[in-house]
Amino acid sequence: MKFTTRGGGIAIGGAILFALVHVGLKLSAESLQHGWVPTALSIGLIIVALILSGLVHVMRQRQAGRETIEIGRRGFLVTQPDTVPLAVSWRAMKSADLEQKECWQWRFVLKTGGDVTLREDAFTREQWKKLSSELQRKLKAKNIPVRVVGAGRTA
Repeated sequence: MKFTTRGGGIAIGGAILFALVHVGLKLSAESLQHGWVPTALSIGLIIVALILSGLVHVMRQRQAGRETIEIGRRGFLVTQPDTVPLAVSWRAMKSADLEQKECWQWRFVLKTGGDVTLREDAFTREQWKKLSSELQRKLKAKNIPVRVVGAGRTA
């Protein structure tokens, strides 16, 4: 199961880009057959192509700046912007804490002494709920203790 932070619409943007290029090519073919002014149409198509390439570039930059979590059979993979992807095995975890500080976060204590943190504010509310339920289900199946630490209380 894969969870990705805010952003998206890449597939929709690609479909729209494909449709616009297709319509542009059809118009260009029609203009050559019917003797329209091909120069003005060609210049218009070049301008549209430049605008679309700029939009695709901006969308790719937004995609690269997102956090991704992929939960699998052996553990999970966290990919954050400007860092090396971090793979965490279920076997490497000592315990897991769901903490409420300024926002909810998962803190996984590793057997090596380190920890890995996932913060709620990097995801939408629906993604966070699905992510948390999937993590709780996997942790319970792997017999990894989970503590819920709220604001001033421990459960």
